[in-house]
Amino acid sequence: MIEYFRCKNQSCQQYGKILEVTADVCAKSDCPHYREPIAWWLAVWERNPKLKLGAGVGGGIFLLFVILMGLGADNCNKQYTQLSNQAVSLEQRLQDLVQLPKPTFINPEQLTTQAQELQNKALALYQQIQQAMKGYDKATALALLNQLQTVLGTINNLAIPAADKVISARSSANQLLYDYQNFEGRLEGFVSQARMSGTNDCSNTGEMLLDQVKIGMRQVGDLGTKFTVPPPPPAISTAQQRISRMFGELQPQVNAMAAVDSQWITQAQDNANNQLVTNQIITQLGGNRIASYYRYKDNPQFTYDAATLGSRDEANLQQVAQVIATKYPQSRVFLFGFTDEVGDAAYNFQLSKARAEYVAGQFRLSEVFRRAQIQTEPFGFGSQLPLDTSGTDAGRARNRRVEIYVVLVTQP
Repeated sequence: MIEYFRCKNQSCQQYGKILEVTADVCAKSDCPHYREPIAWWLAVWERNPKLKLGAGVGGGIFLLFVILMGLGADNCNKQYTQLSNQAVSLEQRLQDLVQLPKPTFINPEQLTTQAQELQNKALALYQQIQQAMKGYDKATALALLNQLQTVLGTINNLAIPAADKVISARSSANQLLYDYQNFEGRLEGFVSQARMSGTNDCSNTGEMLLDQVKIGMRQVGDLGTKFTVPPPPPAISTAQQRISRMFGELQPQVNAMAAVDSQWITQAQDNANNQLVTNQIITQLGGNRIASYYRYKDNPQFTYDAATLGSRDEANLQQVAQVIATKYPQSRVFLFGFTDEVGDAAYNFQLSKARAEYVAGQFRLSEVFRRAQIQTEPFGFGSQLPLDTSGTDAGRARNRRVEIYVVLVTQP
């Protein structure tokens, strides 16, 4: 085994160096001051510059690694502190929602009283509207109908305060769940980065925080069963149904009355006036004279070879009769029936008259019309005076009709 020593002779050229006992000059017997034994590994280190350089570089890299690890751990701790603070904020918002009372109706007894009062008011309006319709007071009926609609809106609004609380709470819960989901994504990224950098403490604490966040998200989801609209007091539900039925019944009737009232054409406006119809009216009036007349422009139309109408059209005819009796109680009503050009002329004449008589019968079903004792004059014209071509189904349908004239007369 090779032995090494460090030369201690200051006058020697090898002073201070590590030398081999058997090979170096200073190791000869004429150099008595050569001895200072040195361990072999230290000798190898001292005599090998490349080894020193490699060790220096390696040490520098190790030192840099230690520094970076320290910086990474410090940055990790700062991020965790920020995330932890955000988790605390989310948890506080969750607890605020959990502590909210379950939505309920305040003062149900008072609401019950209000509902009963509104129901009574609606019933009174219902009766007034019916009375206005009997007298064909369109303006009053429409005004009262608007009031009834307001009452219906008021009874519906009694349940809004509790519903508003539910909507507000649900909105807060949905926003919190959204924030939780975003935070969960950031926290998962933090844990993944901590694992890659080898900062186990950060990854472990991050995973614990992630578990808490998932628990919070489940609790937010469970709040859905808490924030539901409570059932209103029974009196509100009952009043809502009854008032809604009243309004639903009267609205189409009042609107139909208003629509019928707009369907009349004065004699001056009537472009369809013809001498044949006028002569027929004059003949039936005898010595009386026509002061003016009104024609209903929405002629009832019949299907082929039919002399009756459906129930909806019958109800409309009775509404027309009510208008006539209310607005023109001193008038006479002339009803002129027509057919298309299909079929025998004699048969069509009888069919057209049957159609006019049918409309007269529907008018007499109106109580107001009967009380006014208005005289009706049904006539048939067969296929004369067509309104449209007989070459199409639509044209023939327009020709199968009854025209309604309300005639005001004067004495000669």
